[in-house]
Amino acid sequence: MDLGILITGIVGVAGIGGTILAAWMTGRSQTVNLKLSIDAENDRANRAEKRRVYAHFHACFAAVIRPTVMLRAAYQPGAPQADRVPAESTLGKAHDALFEATGELMLLAPPPVNEIAEKVLQSVLDYADATHAGEPPDDSFAAQLEELENSIYSAMRADLGVPDEPVSPVKIPQSLQ
Repeated sequence: MDLGILITGIVGVAGIGGTILAAWMTGRSQTVNLKLSIDAENDRANRAEKRRVYAHFHACFAAVIRPTVMLRAAYQPGAPQADRVPAESTLGKAHDALFEATGELMLLAPPPVNEIAEKVLQSVLDYADATHAGEPPDDSFAAQLEELENSIYSAMRADLGVPDEPVSPVKIPQSLQ
C-alpha cells in the first residue's frame, strides 16, 4: 500500500474529527452564553418587577398616613360627627390599597422585607383601632412610622442591591395630630 495515500486518509479523518470537535465545542459555548443571557434578562426583569411593587407599596403606605391621622382628628372630642363618615370612607379605601400592595409585595419580596411590611400594615391598623377606642393623638405613631419607613427602605434597597441612604422622616403636621 502506498504510504502517501495512507497519510492523506489519516489527515482527512483527523480534519473531519477536528471539525466535529470544534462544532461541538462552539455549540456548547453558545448554549452556555444563551443560558447566561437568559438568566441576566430574567434577573433584570425580576428586579424591575420588584421595583414596581416596592414603589406601589410605598405609594400606598404614604397614602394611608393622612387618612389615618384625619380619622383620629374626627374622633376627638368636639369634632363634628359628620366628619367621621368621610374619614372612615377615605381610610377604608387607603387600607384596601395598602392591603393589596402588601399582598403583592409578599409574593416576591424576601422575608426581611415581608416582615417589615407586615409591621407597617399592623401599625396602621392598630392606630385606627386605637382611634375607634377613643385614644387621643400622640407622637408615637409618627415616630413608629418613621422607624418602619427607614427599615423597609433599607431592606428593599438591600434586596435590590442599591446602596442604602437615609430617608427623610414621615412628617405629620401638628394641625393633624
